[in-house]
Amino acid sequence: MTAVAGGASTISKYPGALPANFPRLDPTRASGGRIHGTEGREYVDWISGLGPNLLGYGHLAVEEAVRRIKAPSLSLVSDLEERVADRVRHLAGFPDGLVRFFTTGSEGCSAAIRIARAVTGRDLVLSSSFHGWHSDVLAASPAWGVPDALRRLTLPFPFNRLDVAENACFGLDRDGATDDPDIHGDVVAAVIVQPAFDEPVPGFLQGLRALCDRFGILLVFDETITLLRYPEFSAAQHYGVQPDLLVGGKGLANGRPISAVVGGTEVMRCFELGWTPRVTNGTWGNEWHGPLYCSGTWAACADSLAAAEAVLDVWDAHPGAVARTIGDTGRRLRSALNTRGAEALGVRVCGPDHRLTIDAGDNWALRMFLLQELCRSGVLVSSFLMPCAAHTLADVGQTAVAWREATGAAAVLLEEHGAIPSEAIGGRVCGPLYRQGG
Repeated sequence: MTAVAGGASTISKYPGALPANFPRLDPTRASGGRIHGTEGREYVDWISGLGPNLLGYGHLAVEEAVRRIKAPSLSLVSDLEERVADRVRHLAGFPDGLVRFFTTGSEGCSAAIRIARAVTGRDLVLSSSFHGWHSDVLAASPAWGVPDALRRLTLPFPFNRLDVAENACFGLDRDGATDDPDIHGDVVAAVIVQPAFDEPVPGFLQGLRALCDRFGILLVFDETITLLRYPEFSAAQHYGVQPDLLVGGKGLANGRPISAVVGGTEVMRCFELGWTPRVTNGTWGNEWHGPLYCSGTWAACADSLAAAEAVLDVWDAHPGAVARTIGDTGRRLRSALNTRGAEALGVRVCGPDHRLTIDAGDNWALRMFLLQELCRSGVLVSSFLMPCAAHTLADVGQTAVAWREATGAAAVLLEEHGAIPSEAIGGRVCGPLYRQGG
């Protein structure tokens, strides 16, 4: 009987969402793109810690930088925080901008929404894709515990559907047929999107930028996953669209908890003492204006900042090389897994090179069986396959062999039973844990 509610503290790691044969992992035995289970077996790990493992487990420069830190939680600001912030803003395309550090991507996205609401004096948010668990950004999903009043302030729209976002801003319903007097561009504070949730269709991101410019909306790019996974450093720079706010995280500190909200100076001044909001609360005296309240003890921890500085040193030594290596591995992996056997099952591996996914349609039993069989062959895959810079050709090769065996075993079961029988799957079969409305 587990002492952890739900069996894991992260929903993506829930036992019910993964095959029953998935191991418990040993954090003391990991290197590059591989990790050991507590039973002693070594696995090729394409989960990559849900994305933070950018350079590889146990990267020497990162581990040495962290080892030197003797006071992770500092009593005052450090030069380290200033150095990392300056490098992040320049690399992310905001040379005159400002940076605020947080602990997680969820925190960063929630802070970005608060910034947008504060500086625009508006409440409504248009949200595409997933941006963490906080109420400000989860209100677009079927989430218990989020008040209805708050859910009404977040309107979901599907990725690559510029028309749905436009209809909301022009006061139309999603079919463009009727007026909605409560939803229009003048009440929208922010549009938040993962710019590379999938490959954006031509004009989608550019259209969001133009829409936000027209109505004075802040465009927020959630690059919790994508930062450092493009040769240009960010997806925003790769696609040539400048957001008002950019949230980065995960790989920035190669596994240590950190996120960064980057924005132009005029927007980020909301954190300064004496800042005056566009719409002022009449109960405040002038002496109480500013700063915007987003604060936490664990923001800008020195060990995470040290890890981030080491990651940026690796990046600057050969600009873009980390992302190109990851992209090359992703392309090889996709090519190796999109076999005729997989195609015959109705399965394909798709998505951006840095974040592949196994698409089995609505056949969740088949998908669970494939993950189970991959694990049996020493390969860990869950929602995504996220290559790191340390994954090798041997890792791709082992995965390809395991995949052919898994798809072959699935084909036999489908031939015999017409479906994957429940007894062939050790764990519970469930659908997607996050479902966006719209």
